[in-house]
Amino acid sequence: MWRRRTLTNDVERVELRPSKGLIKLIAKSGQEAQFDAHRGELLQVMPRRSDAIESLHDGSFFGDAVKFGWFATSAAGLLLATLSGIWLFVEPYLAKARRRRSQAAQGGLNPG
Repeated sequence: MWRRRTLTNDVERVELRPSKGLIKLIAKSGQEAQFDAHRGELLQVMPRRSDAIESLHDGSFFGDAVKFGWFATSAAGLLLATLSGIWLFVEPYLAKARRRRSQAAQGGLNPG
């Protein structure tokens, strides 16, 4: 639970949401407390599950070796596959355009 003695040492960040009238205190332990910004009363205290999902997504859940070794390598491979796929899609159109320009320059293509 949130105790005054450990609250200041346990706070990781504070999120202010003026449009919703909320103040969120996020603890290092994974707890979140929401306060009404106008009245200052505690609305709810609950565990944060979004941080766990995010750590699974970026690989930090498994440790730095996996995060930077496996996940970064997979991301680089995915980027390479995407770029080569774009090239394989575009290259035939570029070759066709080059061929037409070459034939037009040699006078072998009737532009009508």
